[in-house]
Amino acid sequence: MKKFVWYPDEILFLQQNFYSMTNAELLTAINGKRPASEQIKLSAMRHECLRMGLSRGIQIRWSQADISFLKNNYKSKGNEELAQLLTARKKTFRIINGKRIYRTFTRKHVEKKMLLMGFKRNADEYLFIRKRNIETGISKALSSDDNLWTNGTLSASNEGDTRVWRINGKLVRRIKINGTFIPYSRWLYEQRFGKVPVGLIVFHLDFDSLNDSLDNLEIRKKRRISYSDRSKAVGVLKIRVSKQVQQLGKLKSKSEIHDAHKELRRLRGLLKGLEVKIGEAKRSRIVNLNGVY
Repeated sequence: MKKFVWYPDEILFLQQNFYSMTNAELLTAINGKRPASEQIKLSAMRHECLRMGLSRGIQIRWSQADISFLKNNYKSKGNEELAQLLTARKKTFRIINGKRIYRTFTRKHVEKKMLLMGFKRNADEYLFIRKRNIETGISKALSSDDNLWTNGTLSASNEGDTRVWRINGKLVRRIKINGTFIPYSRWLYEQRFGKVPVGLIVFHLDFDSLNDSLDNLEIRKKRRISYSDRSKAVGVLKIRVSKQVQQLGKLKSKSEIHDAHKELRRLRGLLKGLEVKIGEAKRSRIVNLNGVY
């Protein structure tokens, strides 16, 4: 294990700049003055900082001035506004290596402090703060058009809209017909060939549940998927993957390229899953032929 040697000027540099620079900036500054054979690693610099007691995970407790400010204003101001005002006041700090490290406040900090101090607002104070926030623009006032209690909720989808759902880990397409989402593949098949007989299902030949083209749909009885079904699907998916790769090279816009890459990853995932199943089926065949059950 390589042991790094630290020079006095580097130790002093770390002590003076640890709280004002990031680790990456510190490392770049130190390695900029070292030869290539003596470059310091980030992990080594972290260990050295810990050895010297330098840590950014310090706790800066509330100052009495900020506690008094909170006590005098929590009844008339909201927690978000109080957090911003407390941060801007810069009354809570800690001196480290001669430098003031100021605390920043969030709404959660204010809520926790109020809970610990026992500060509670009554209903009138809440109403006053809400009205004041609306008048000053801190909070958005809901109009009657936004009021779901008077207007009711709007429908999430319209008649004929399609959605892609994940059911049992598989992506499937649904279409809204008569207010209910039904399988899109079955609906599409029935639109072209008529009602699917009772007891039959609409099967995707390439095992891609999102490929609802009519030439990929077939009605059959519910049964176990055969070895030949998977073998045929592998051949079809390989062709689709090849075409997708060719199409990817013709695209120019970033959004189209992103969508094409996403579709390509999905197809390759389907293909890999089928190949794994085929491999398992082959191994089980060999085992059965050898008389092992």
